[in-house]
Amino acid sequence: MQRPFNTAIVVVVIGGALASLLVGVAAAQKLRPGRLSSEDRKALRAGLKLAFESQAAGKAASDVRGSRLAALHVPAGAPPTPFLPPGQFGATFTGYVKLKLKGEYVFQVKGRGQVTLRINDQVVLASSGQADLTNIAPVKATLVKGYNKLHVSYESPPQGDATLRVYWTGDDFPTEPLPPQLLMCDGRDEALRRGQVVRDGRLLLAERSCLKCHDLPGVKNLAQGMPELGKDSPSLVGVGSRLNADWMVQWMLEPSQLRTKPTMPRLLHALDEKQGIGRAKDIAKYLGTLEGAKPQAVETSDELVELGQIFFEDLGCIGCHRLSPPEEKDEYHRASMHFIAAKFRPGALADFLRAPHKHYTWSRMPDMKLNRREAESIEAFVRANAKGTIDEKFAANGGDASRGKELFNSTGCANCHAVEPDKPVAVRPRRPLRATALDMGCLAEVANKAPRLGLDNTQRAALKAFLATDGSSLGRMVPAEFSSRQTRRLLCFVCHRRDAADNELPYIIEDEGSQGHPPEVLPALTFAGEKLHPKWTEQLLAGQLGYRPRPHLKGRMGAFPARAKGLAIGLSHEHGFPEHYADGPKFDPAMAKQGRLLSLQNNGFNCVQCHGVGSQKATADFDARSTNLAFARDRLRHEYYQRWLLFPQRIAPGTKMPRFSPDGKKTALEHAYGGNAHKQYEALWHYLKTLQGGGREGERERGRERGREGGRERGREGEREEH
Repeated sequence: MQRPFNTAIVVVVIGGALASLLVGVAAAQKLRPGRLSSEDRKALRAGLKLAFESQAAGKAASDVRGSRLAALHVPAGAPPTPFLPPGQFGATFTGYVKLKLKGEYVFQVKGRGQVTLRINDQVVLASSGQADLTNIAPVKATLVKGYNKLHVSYESPPQGDATLRVYWTGDDFPTEPLPPQLLMCDGRDEALRRGQVVRDGRLLLAERSCLKCHDLPGVKNLAQGMPELGKDSPSLVGVGSRLNADWMVQWMLEPSQLRTKPTMPRLLHALDEKQGIGRAKDIAKYLGTLEGAKPQAVETSDELVELGQIFFEDLGCIGCHRLSPPEEKDEYHRASMHFIAAKFRPGALADFLRAPHKHYTWSRMPDMKLNRREAESIEAFVRANAKGTIDEKFAANGGDASRGKELFNSTGCANCHAVEPDKPVAVRPRRPLRATALDMGCLAEVANKAPRLGLDNTQRAALKAFLATDGSSLGRMVPAEFSSRQTRRLLCFVCHRRDAADNELPYIIEDEGSQGHPPEVLPALTFAGEKLHPKWTEQLLAGQLGYRPRPHLKGRMGAFPARAKGLAIGLSHEHGFPEHYADGPKFDPAMAKQGRLLSLQNNGFNCVQCHGVGSQKATADFDARSTNLAFARDRLRHEYYQRWLLFPQRIAPGTKMPRFSPDGKKTALEHAYGGNAHKQYEALWHYLKTLQGGGREGERERGRERGREGGRERGREGEREEH
């Protein structure tokens, strides 16, 4: 009787000891500095968690969002987030800095307010009453290999702008912002998830133009609020001369059959098929009477189609568009152009490509400043390859224009679309959106008579989450969040690398390109807000520079005028910089004179080899050239310029820009300032401030190069670009 009892005791004791040992080993592994469990690693997302706390107007409130950087800028009197009122606030950045190797780093902060920096739960740096954070001495700290906990607590100052930027310096790189490609946080965080869901719903409400048909009771100041609320819908002025009637009939009835993820609602779905088609034909007949200037038809040829394919690839069209049917899967999630030839009347597509914002100012289609032949060649290529045809049952025969005009107004089309030039869309009575009716009307999961928005369950849940708030966030503009939204909406990542993510265009060109050459390396956007002055960025994005900064590239930066100012300021705020920033030292003529000598080939850095300098052309082969240095005076911030020259490969791996100071301290040009790299680069900076011109010469050279590369016909076209 005792043997089983004793055996059991032994088993229990041994099993308990073994379990305790295993738990201890697991705990030791989990607690080892720099390590995370596999579950924790899988849950990581890019960027930091940024939590806000506010006591404005004596009322406690909080909000959470993600942040690419350990930086922020909130102008005096502005809200820190759309979901908090203006006033003093606290902000906390949390997450990890991931390192390949253990090392010592020097940390410092800039800005205004109060800050405490903790790394791996240890206080590294703390302000002690100073509002100006630049007065805090840099502090050295040791970081481990792997994941280092980062915790930055910030309090805004009582008056003035709230600004914070966190920097570090390593043994092998100069002072720089904490690189966003090394920052990550726990994507499972519930507050972070809720903050994103509510923001997604807010954006959906604006982009789907919900307030064209509905009101949010009590919500005010929308004119100065979320910019997307001012988004227009495509104007139908002159539409009868631009679009084919058959396409319009099917578009009104089944937009998802013609375009990938359309935002056009279905308004006639509650009718049986015969009634729906009949009413759509009536409306199409009415729209056909809205005629404008007749497009100039494109005379297609094999040569023009071939040229169009080259532009389609070189200008990056292939990165956002595909010619396969909408229902086919595409790993790059590009918009289908399968029915584009069925949509546009001959010549109308070329007109649209030359002025994509003429009838729709908020169109996501960039204005590439195409000349007539470029646009015609792209239309020719697209028409030759867009094989989609409209179903015969949607053929726009018959229809009553007068009845169609009545239906256009009564069905709700007139709520969004203008039909008369220089006349805004009429304001009509709107139904209130109430939190008690979020499962009805447009948001109902089951079909009813309300417009069908084509929302999936995730989008529907996001809209409901936002509508459960008081809606006051719609009246608040936060530029940093606007730029974050719009860089995603405009698909900037297709052409440009940003943070740890590669751009998609090179992979698409390799998979589908026809020219057999490697894709161009386009500028990364990781540090764009730190690098560029907002005024210059605004002019670039508005298409108002008057020159191409990089004429050596075949690709072009398209313009988005409606978004230009908000994007430019928002990118700057993301990096912790104000819109207007006193940048760099006071101009020194003596240093500028020395800087000119340092730019020369003899006893200098030979800048003119790769860069134009004002009206002086670069001497290198065209493909090895870069931006004219005359542009630097209006374009670059001094802080970025300095760290670029000190270590360009750290900012842009693979760049052709040489590193003249391997140790970040001295160059080989000891005759100037004893070889002091910092002083030599400062002298060059002062010289750059004296330069003017350079834009038109770059344009002419690009045209001449096209002629050399592309043959006689393309050469004539390139020369026409000069004018």
